[in-house]
Amino acid sequence: MADRQAQIEYVRKWRKENADRVKTYQRTRLAWMREGNVTSDQLRRLYGRSKGRCVYCGARVTCRFSPSDPRGFDHKKPRATGGRHTVRNMVVCCLQCNIKKHKNEVWQ
Repeated sequence: MADRQAQIEYVRKWRKENADRVKTYQRTRLAWMREGNVTSDQLRRLYGRSKGRCVYCGARVTCRFSPSDPRGFDHKKPRATGGRHTVRNMVVCCLQCNIKKHKNEVWQ
């Protein structure tokens, strides 16, 4: 737990010290997401098809069904490699697997 708390504090400090970078990233990410055509209904159907389970490890996933904040979902082809914010490019994914996958297109 102490490691987790230290990580949270580190991120908070970094974000405070790099507020301009954080804002630029957030604006860029939001603009990219608006280019897609994902709706809340599509996210709910995708979640239902996977029975609320991570496609990589099978863990139960709690999702946000907001197209602009799709926590609990992963882009199969990440934005960093030219992926689009479309439902065909998304899968249900737990946070741990999403972090492990990072910018890779294939689970490694």
